[in-house]
Amino acid sequence: MAHSSALALEAEPDSPPRLTAELLFNTIQAAPVDVRQELYKHVVLSGGSSMYPGLPSRLEKEMKQLYLTRVLNGNPERLSVRPLRLSLSFAARTASRPER
Repeated sequence: MAHSSALALEAEPDSPPRLTAELLFNTIQAAPVDVRQELYKHVVLSGGSSMYPGLPSRLEKEMKQLYLTRVLNGNPERLSVRPLRLSLSFAARTASRPER
């Protein structure tokens, strides 16, 4: 179910709302180690809600913060050794209208 915030989702009915960035981060971190970097490089935003102004930059900022705190244990110096490269792209779909 959607929460009042455009970026919040509920994972389960009885759990508190979680940010989209956290859900994405946890999903990528649950993948095998050898494919995680590729998953970070190929994030695709799709749908009407993905067009909110500032959503891509906010999602990227939140993902980098989660990576820094949870993977690099809050040590920004480790980012130069183990950089996080995010690539957010949009899947735009236009509805075709029948000719009259």
